[in-house]
Amino acid sequence: MDVKLLIKSDPLMIEDVQAQMIHIPMSECTTTLDTIEKLKGLKIKSGFSKNIRDIMGGTKGCTHLCQLIIVMGQEIVHGWLTQKGSSNPPVPKDLKNFSEKKFLIDSCRLWAREGAKMKHLEQAITDVIRA
Repeated sequence: MDVKLLIKSDPLMIEDVQAQMIHIPMSECTTTLDTIEKLKGLKIKSGFSKNIRDIMGGTKGCTHLCQLIIVMGQEIVHGWLTQKGSSNPPVPKDLKNFSEKKFLIDSCRLWAREGAKMKHLEQAITDVIRA
């Protein structure tokens, strides 16, 4: 499968999408590609995976295509945060005012709500503000 997503930031969303199925088990598989157009304009935020499943999961589309796009959403967020972090944004006053935390908290074991990375982030923000 080949999926291309054109992503717009602020808000983070799918601006355009293209997909093709290069190798398929059955010729009918390509009929599920009609769900791809429904992704245009979809915001990549909390609930993204559920929204994708609602649009193209189960009998509405292709399980494999659905799962691929769900994983792509996670990687889009991580890439966006990395890119955004490289531009030296202003340091928030505290963790409460760090809007990007909603993408990090509980996104994986390392970023567990009460985990070491979140505590380290909170301490780093505090240290910068005090300096």
